[in-house]
Amino acid sequence: MPRDKGWSVRPVFQWLAGACLLLALMLDPGCHTENSVELVQATPIKQSRAASADPTPETESRDTLSMSAMQVANNDPVEPADVASVSPSVVNTAAADSMGFESVLDSDPLEALRRLHSEFAAAGRSYRCVFTRQEMLPSGMGPEQDISVIFRPEPFSVAMEFIKNPGLVKRALFVKGRWVDESAEGELKDQAFVQPAGMAGLLIKSLKQPIRGAMAKRTGRRAIDQFGFERAMHLIIEFCEKARDDGALKLTYEGEADFKGRRVWVIRRELPYTGPDSGYPDLIAHFYIDQEHRIPIAIHTFSDPKCRVEDLLGKYEYRDVKFDADVSDADFEPATYGL
Repeated sequence: MPRDKGWSVRPVFQWLAGACLLLALMLDPGCHTENSVELVQATPIKQSRAASADPTPETESRDTLSMSAMQVANNDPVEPADVASVSPSVVNTAAADSMGFESVLDSDPLEALRRLHSEFAAAGRSYRCVFTRQEMLPSGMGPEQDISVIFRPEPFSVAMEFIKNPGLVKRALFVKGRWVDESAEGELKDQAFVQPAGMAGLLIKSLKQPIRGAMAKRTGRRAIDQFGFERAMHLIIEFCEKARDDGALKLTYEGEADFKGRRVWVIRRELPYTGPDSGYPDLIAHFYIDQEHRIPIAIHTFSDPKCRVEDLLGKYEYRDVKFDADVSDADFEPATYGL
């Protein structure tokens, strides 16, 4: 059978290429304390019933914390939406459903998240988008990256092209079950097809890397097979349920807001996070649920309840989302990109 283009080298040279890439990453990981963080904050439209009730010491404390995620409205014009804004006709048609769903958000935000997850998982939708991420990594705060993504749910497939601050990876392709190293153990079996960028790209055209290997863990907090709206919601719910079972979950619906021109519901979560080894991913998380697409259009996570930029653990935002876009097998083929 014909091999993928660029894969005529022997395994020892493939291993050497991976080692060179990892060495280059260690010498210049692209994650430095001087990387700046900018958070676009949501402008409140309507508070939840709980938040707008007569304040008590407890609600006053919560509202104070919420203001770090929801900026007080001002007279500045709203920036143009990155995704097409909801038209008045759509708003009117969905008004009754939204009000009914908002009552669930108010009374049981975890159940609301479960419903959103079930709806989206059942739809099985492919899409294209631009994904922005910035994370606190072992080597320090990473740069803000923009990634053009093509996603297909079945078979689970992700094609990423790093278009801003690529670091050492220009492109990564993952198709579940396609690139598997049977000689590896456990989580190192599943691999992605990687096109290096920067200095490594001058020496190596392409190679396969474990999606949970050393390089992957140094460049991101989540593996490529955890990408996407469905898996993001799954992880949100998973840690909510874990904290609930530990008697330590605080999950509140904060109300409606405008986030980059999108009308969203805002949910705030607090977990018993005490550090990277606590078994929890963060202390505070703000989830911005897009009301039209009913997906988390942005997630911001923090290590401190003050939610300052210096406390950021992860910023994940999606724009230019195009559902049911033209997605085919060719989008996940190395040959499509000359690899």
